[in-house]
Amino acid sequence: MFNENQLKQIELGIIAGVDVSWYAKPEFCWEQMAEIRFGLLTGINVSVYAKPEFDWAQMRQIRWGLAQGLDVSIYANPEFDEEQMAQIRLGLEMGVDVSIYAKPKLVGNRCWILGRGWRRIKIMFNGIQFLLDNGF
Repeated sequence: MFNENQLKQIELGIIAGVDVSWYAKPEFCWEQMAEIRFGLLTGINVSVYAKPEFDWAQMRQIRWGLAQGLDVSIYANPEFDEEQMAQIRLGLEMGVDVSIYAKPKLVGNRCWILGRGWRRIKIMFNGIQFLLDNGF
């Protein structure tokens, strides 16, 4: 039913006092279990990503976004790969309008290029705004 690594994650959760029922399911690999356990340990609402359709790397991107208070509903979609989720999360962190590249059909590299471009524009805009605000 469970392999040794999965049992270890369940044991770690029990020792830490988290509700292991979120992840003590054979359909989760040990890495997925770990991501759910990490969320539980930090008080994150794991119901958003404690789903077998997300791989562990996708779960991590969602967990990181939740930890930062981001609206992860924009990218908590198994159609996005981990790299696409990362680009969207980074854009959200910077306040970029990610709707331009938050599209599952975009291949990871295109999403990365668009996300990086928009974040650079945001940085330049913030720099210009700072100069204007300070009388330069």
